[in-house]
Amino acid sequence: MYHIYLFNDLLGSAAQYGIGTYVRELKSIYRSNPCCKFTIITLNANVSNIVKQFDNEIEYVEYPKMSYWGVDVNDKYCRSVAYNLALDINEKELNIFHFNYMHHYSLAMYLKELYSQSYIILVLHFLKTKILEISNAFSTSNSEKKD
Repeated sequence: MYHIYLFNDLLGSAAQYGIGTYVRELKSIYRSNPCCKFTIITLNANVSNIVKQFDNEIEYVEYPKMSYWGVDVNDKYCRSVAYNLALDINEKELNIFHFNYMHHYSLAMYLKELYSQSYIILVLHFLKTKILEISNAFSTSNSEKKD
């Protein structure tokens, strides 16, 4: 049995770039699939405690917002989420952790450490500055070769 854990986050501006649509499409695909379980985990949600609920064969888990943003705080937050999730993760299932945000890197690493047989998927939806930097680097190197 597959168990897909899809990570969403309400902290950043990434929702402006189609992640909500992407999550809805994945829900419609996996909702009726008898070969897998599907859990949507929302980090930095507008809740005061961890909230777990089921709706139409999908489990939803929401974690409260971080008190403030910082690399150290994010790492501690991700570690606590990983160890909290570990209470419910079945190691006998094929666990797939599906991330949509680069700042969840430490969470992915904690989960991979706990579940070495799991799979990690990272989907990059938008890279504003990096795409421009890479594009400029290629165009600069190509124009230099022509000279």
